[in-house]
Amino acid sequence: MYLGGLRGFPRLLAFLVYGSVFSHAQTLRSEYLAYIKRAAEEGWKEYPQVLARWKQAPNLSELWGYDAPGHPVYLADLLGFLYQETKDESYAEKARDILAAYGDLRATYPSELRAARAEYRDGVPAISNFFIMPPYARSYMRIRASSVVDAHAREKIERDLAFSLDHIFHFPEWGAHNRAMLRAESLYYGAVALARHPNAGRWKQLAETLANDSIRQWEIEDATGYHGIWLYSLFSYADVSRQPDILRSVQVRYYLDYFVQLLTPHGNIADFGDAHWNSGWERFVPVFEKAAAIYRDPHYKYVAEQLTRRALERMAPPAGNQAAAPTVYVGTAVASAFTDACRWASSFATDGSARARCCCSITGMKGTADGWGAITCDRPSRSKKRRCTTATPTKTASPC
Repeated sequence: MYLGGLRGFPRLLAFLVYGSVFSHAQTLRSEYLAYIKRAAEEGWKEYPQVLARWKQAPNLSELWGYDAPGHPVYLADLLGFLYQETKDESYAEKARDILAAYGDLRATYPSELRAARAEYRDGVPAISNFFIMPPYARSYMRIRASSVVDAHAREKIERDLAFSLDHIFHFPEWGAHNRAMLRAESLYYGAVALARHPNAGRWKQLAETLANDSIRQWEIEDATGYHGIWLYSLFSYADVSRQPDILRSVQVRYYLDYFVQLLTPHGNIADFGDAHWNSGWERFVPVFEKAAAIYRDPHYKYVAEQLTRRALERMAPPAGNQAAAPTVYVGTAVASAFTDACRWASSFATDGSARARCCCSITGMKGTADGWGAITCDRPSRSKKRRCTTATPTKTASPC
């Protein structure tokens, strides 16, 4: 059988993957900011309907207990971020109203379900899960100095946050996994937001204890989605606790490189374990933006860029509607993650070597890039491990 015509197939495959997937543009801080603003505008418009729909059909789970909607808290996070960026007090006013009213949603929880749960003997926490506790605390931290936050709103927000933080002590989870890390992140954010509260030291102590299992140790997650939750929470914890060295550990660098290798031609992280295709990508974006800034590694910047741009392509409205809506509405939860991506983003060129490495990981071949960005991929040698060259990133001017 004649196979000579297939000898160039690996190079052709690499070229097609590169040409169809990889772009040269990196996501700029100004772009993240545009998506955050659009999400805040649209999220505020739909906020009344979101609450109305949830009240009509609240998620009354006998297993998980009270479960308030996440949309309002993520929206408040965006509004707090925009107030910090612009000093426009209309953002702070909206965030104040959302945060102060959030605890009132507990009135929908049936008394018989509350009586059946031992952990609710002292009351139901306003912030019902640890995914939304850091955004709640962060939003308040950003607006509390504004003149629109009066004494009544301040007292209500701080009371609801403090009670929710104390509630974590009913069921702290230990170990190097996402749920323990989320609790640690929540507790540390609370200790910073309410630094003068008599329980702040207690919150900080438990936060450090829970986080210690995940710092400079291998985590135990076995699914794409949970890896992303754990990693993003660890990065957020390092940020709020002002411990940047956490992110320079051997373990963190290993996981970053691990997920670089799992970037697919589709522009997402390959799903495995308890995960779904295209789900949870937004948590990796701020992680890789921060990693790129720390390590000055264009591969990390490139992953953040690809995850963002390909997801936005999937979200984009039909071509005929783009004139009316030039910026995609990504939703409040995705935009909340974008606030960290915006804060952590650096700017430098993702040169040809970054694309070569990703090309290699997808095609299973070695790759190099010349100074013009051209990629050469060769079949792997049986006697050598696959290796891709890495060029020193070139700094560019800040986009902002």
